Amino acid sequence: YVLSLESVVHIGDEAFLGCGSLTNISMSDGLVFIGRSAFEGCDGKAFTRVTLPDTMVLMGDAAFRGCSNISNVSLGNGLSSISAECFEGCSNLTNLEISDGVAHIGDNAFRNCSGMQFVGLNNVVQVGANSFRSDSGDSSMEFVVIGAGITGLGDSAFSGNPSITEIEAHCPYFDSFE
Repeated sequence: YVLSLESVVHIGDEAFLGCGSLTNISMSDGLVFIGRSAFEGCDGKAFTRVTLPDTMVLMGDAAFRGCSNISNVSLGNGLSSISAECFEGCSNLTNLEISDGVAHIGDNAFRNCSGMQFVGLNNVVQVGANSFRSDSGDSSMEFVVIGAGITGLGDSAFSGNPSITEIEAHCPYFDSFE
């Protein structure tokens, strides 16, 4: 079924937990909050896209965990952090757009999202433990971009990704560097 949330500003904890027949979500431009495990386990074959509006400021832990058919995620500019386990187990996630406002990625946020080939962390300051870990080792991730403002990279943040062939790290140069 199609879920229209055009006038909703707050989605509570576990609101649609396990709704496996969900095919599409239309979210309000005024949406501010998605609760813990709100869409966890919504693994319907047609539930492939999540687009969060710029008004979103907070997302609870595991909000979309186990939504295995999501392939495209676009995070709005109002979001400053991606919560722990938020998209864990979204194994078909291939296209991830992290907005410039996101500074923190929680522990296990994208763990076992084996379909991603690229991740751009240009403005991210902190990446939590196991954030992009692949437990099975069959990850497609090949390329990672890390911005100059990064101050913390959690334990095992990218472990289990044998296909990573390039890491682009933008680090400030020292005055004497040639």
